[in-house]
Amino acid sequence: MIYRPDAAALHCFENLLLAIATVSTICTLANASTLSMPVEVPPDYAADNLLTRWQKPVYSIALQQQKITGEVTIEFDVDRYGGLSNVQVVDSSPPGAFDNAVLKTLNWWTVVPYRATSCSAKFPRTRITVRFDLDKGYPRVVASRPMPLADPGAADDTPGSDLPNAEDTGADRKRAPQLRWKYNPRPAYPMRDNKLHPIPGDVVARITVLPDGSVGGVDLILSAPHPAFGEEITNTLKTWVAETKLGEPLTHKVKVCQPFRFRRAD
Repeated sequence: MIYRPDAAALHCFENLLLAIATVSTICTLANASTLSMPVEVPPDYAADNLLTRWQKPVYSIALQQQKITGEVTIEFDVDRYGGLSNVQVVDSSPPGAFDNAVLKTLNWWTVVPYRATSCSAKFPRTRITVRFDLDKGYPRVVASRPMPLADPGAADDTPGSDLPNAEDTGADRKRAPQLRWKYNPRPAYPMRDNKLHPIPGDVVARITVLPDGSVGGVDLILSAPHPAFGEEITNTLKTWVAETKLGEPLTHKVKVCQPFRFRRAD
């Protein structure tokens, strides 16, 4: 015998399909909203010389059981992607006890080097200490703030603009115009992990503002931890437009140093 549903059954089935479709649409929109989450770019961000990403070294069970604590100090160079190179252990206590544990994690570290946010492309060699402690019987591994070993000199910039560290390329820097961005759409997150979480990133760009207020060029100083962050900033900056604070026309190019932070908006 063939079952033929009545009108009431068909109506219930149609409502069920509609409910499923509605839930599916809501989930799709929620995922789309997550993927299009805007990046937070605080205009007053100027912090540098930071360890912004790292993986904690393993505190071996054997050393914990023997209640052995200590620290490792390393020196390294920082590249334009915030990565570490030419790493050297300069101090270790007890000698050699924790060295390998620290060195194995360095591929996961990202540093915003000293003076990077001032558009200095000369990053100093840097030192940092990682400490292995037992706090109330529990292992604790902490890293101190990176410390530059030398000052590479101030960047070629001149404060005096509403845009951070504006630089007047004219002969008289004291007459550098006061600028502000009148059109500056935010960039999008270029990278996410396998759980679709935004990956933190830092970019510093030296921007050339033309007399008509448009961006004529972008020189990337830092793009950490991946070039994709700098590429996204460069593409976005091409649409930015500046204007003078007092309304006077620009008579020459002006260079602006601007840092950006990619952080998840909570």
